[in-house]
Amino acid sequence: MEALPSARTRLSSEEVTALSPAAFAGLRLVPPEPRPEPAPPAVRTRRRAWFADRAQLESAALALMKAKNFAAAERRLVRLALTGPISDICYLDYVRKVIYPRHATRTADIGRSRDLTRFQAHMNRAFVLAGEGDLAGAQDQLHELLKLTGPNADVWHAIWFICRYGGEIDASVTAGQKYLELTPGVKFRFAKGLALAAERIGRIGVMKFALKRAIKDAKECEKQPKLFKREYVRLARFWLDVYDLERAERVLALARKRKLSGVDDLAETLALVRSEAKDWLHHAEAARLDLQRRIKGVKMPTPPRAVEVVLPSAALTFKPSENRLFRSTLRCVHTEIFAALETTGRPVRIRSKLDSQTVVPGRKDRRLVSYHTQDAPGLSIHFKEAYHPGYITLDPQGYAGWCSVADLELDALKLGAVSLEKAETFFHERATTLISKNVSKYEQPDIAAQALPTPYLFVGLQIINDSVQRLAHMPMLTMLQEVSDYCRLNGLNLVVKRHPLCTSPAVAERLRAGEATGEFIVSSASVHQLIRGATAICVVNSGVGFEALFHLKPVYLFGKSDYRHACYEVRRPGDFTAMFRGELPLLPSATLKRYIYWLHHSHFIDCSDSETARAEIRARVLKYIDSKKSRNFFDSLRRGIASRFF
Repeated sequence: MEALPSARTRLSSEEVTALSPAAFAGLRLVPPEPRPEPAPPAVRTRRRAWFADRAQLESAALALMKAKNFAAAERRLVRLALTGPISDICYLDYVRKVIYPRHATRTADIGRSRDLTRFQAHMNRAFVLAGEGDLAGAQDQLHELLKLTGPNADVWHAIWFICRYGGEIDASVTAGQKYLELTPGVKFRFAKGLALAAERIGRIGVMKFALKRAIKDAKECEKQPKLFKREYVRLARFWLDVYDLERAERVLALARKRKLSGVDDLAETLALVRSEAKDWLHHAEAARLDLQRRIKGVKMPTPPRAVEVVLPSAALTFKPSENRLFRSTLRCVHTEIFAALETTGRPVRIRSKLDSQTVVPGRKDRRLVSYHTQDAPGLSIHFKEAYHPGYITLDPQGYAGWCSVADLELDALKLGAVSLEKAETFFHERATTLISKNVSKYEQPDIAAQALPTPYLFVGLQIINDSVQRLAHMPMLTMLQEVSDYCRLNGLNLVVKRHPLCTSPAVAERLRAGEATGEFIVSSASVHQLIRGATAICVVNSGVGFEALFHLKPVYLFGKSDYRHACYEVRRPGDFTAMFRGELPLLPSATLKRYIYWLHHSHFIDCSDSETARAEIRARVLKYIDSKKSRNFFDSLRRGIASRFF
């Protein structure tokens, strides 16, 4: 049989004709498919108009997002999704500008669209599951998407977001590192946040990587005029976060040179920082050098007699929205601590700490002064701001429910020795100031008329992954359910306030579901207004519970706290129902006022009274140093004696 030419060979029409019929024997020739008839002009015009309309609607949605009209933008996007496909550009803009800043309320409605791409469907389903509290399911959706897309910065960013705000810090650190590795451009704020989270959980390798990237990107930001104009205040804050006040002042000088708005506010803040930290700026420089060594992996030995001081970046930096007294108090405390240490003649070894909640363990063979930490008794001395601006705690065990006061019983406080007249005067003045001026740890809305059904119990929620939640006798949402069940069975109303800094999807979903069914009312009113109208207040161990004592209200604690002596303590599920006493506080009025006086004069330190604060801080620090000296002496003596016999 005559062989056919290779399929790759192109034959001329003459060569095809020259082939004998035998060459085609047994072959079935398939004619080419006919080309589809072109659509009529009218149809083509309608299609073009439809796509043009959708492009216009997408542009309008993007413009609404840019204008920060998130509700209107989301409504338009839902309408677009339910009537046809949407572009990845538009969907990802929605993710970045509406979902990530936590303005989204209709993600599930977008998920009803049949025209989402596989990428959009997986992403959207993940956000819906995260909103319902199913973090594992949300992560599964995104990891499945990674199998389809390969390494993808947008997907890793979504995993980081879901894990970060769901409280899964370790998984968020891993995802954040992947996102940074895949993302070019200036990302100094994201990189700094990743470094803080990595430090908190001991992922030192990721912390080094993120800090290097943050510093490189911050320097690049200064070179880009448009970006610098938008970010210069945050850029100055970043340099303070890494202990570089001079670089922050260079940012200010550059902003002045470029005549940017808001420069005077930044200048005032930086001048305040320099003024309040002037006595220990050389220690801040030592912290900057320590941070540089940590990035490079270089260890610095501590001299044998030295006192180690963990200098947190929180003492230098600022947040525009917070009470300035908070940072001023921190700087004041450091001034007095360093002054006290100078009198000992011991060298001071400065250690850097980026994240407030990073654990810094103490040891028997060293002296450690640390911020926002806790440890076994006698290893370190710890300080932290108290429940109201201007007050701190300085304790050999820690803060909140970890401090030594929390381990004492009420009788050990010897409240009978406190003058009732002094206690009543102090209580009246302090309560009047707090309540009339609406003072709380976080800024509160103005007190205004709000119709709330009475009688009601008030539950003050906290940040679900805050360090003090480790002291909870039961999870916060379990507390909410226990109180809710009691209210339902006993005909009481329930009012709940979410913590102003809470970002937990699980908390958001629980509050949404409870409010939708009428289980409770979610209020954003001032805590003082909500406390005043409540029958009783329920918290894990929040400062809201402490503030309720000034209203002479009964407080139910579902966790350990340093003010627990004046509260009912709910330790197990079911205890609340058994111990609830209506409007009856635990302590009689006179005892409570003596207790409040004792806390403020024996436990807290009032930094607004500089002379008293200086004396008290110095006394506590020196007492700690002396206790370590004697302990180390007897330990070494014991080891010396033991070595003679073994």
